[in-house]
Amino acid sequence: MATAQVLFQRFFYVASLRKFSIRDIGMGSLFLASKVQESPCKIRDLINVYHYLIQRYRNLPVEPLEYFGSEVYEMKEALTVAEMQILKKLGFNVHVQLPYGLMVNYLKVLELTEHETIPQKAWGYLNDAHITNKCLCMLPTANHCMRSDLVSCTSSSS
Repeated sequence: MATAQVLFQRFFYVASLRKFSIRDIGMGSLFLASKVQESPCKIRDLINVYHYLIQRYRNLPVEPLEYFGSEVYEMKEALTVAEMQILKKLGFNVHVQLPYGLMVNYLKVLELTEHETIPQKAWGYLNDAHITNKCLCMLPTANHCMRSDLVSCTSSSS
């Protein structure tokens, strides 16, 4: 999910929200992230999940998609076009280095893995950073160092 978030934000960092559907780019980001992380999901599964979520969001009754129905083909076409647009706009640069491994290593080196609050706060701050554009503007090491400093400042009083 974090890889898909980074790809999604990178795409809209260089592309206009007016020209591309958030739903389609979201599907494309998830599909591409699953490939990048070497745990590919089936297009059919992704379409079923998105269809379910859209129906729930619109407060419509959730009915299964027809396997050979036109809606499945339209969503599949939208997904593949979105994936191609993401690759095109990002110049095929889809490598994402997530800061979670660095966080675990730093916590081990500082012998804080058993601390009652610091690991949870650090994980939370890193997750929150993926909602903003900080994961795009900073290197993962700098991003993690900033989060570690924030955690140490907020945990020093406890």
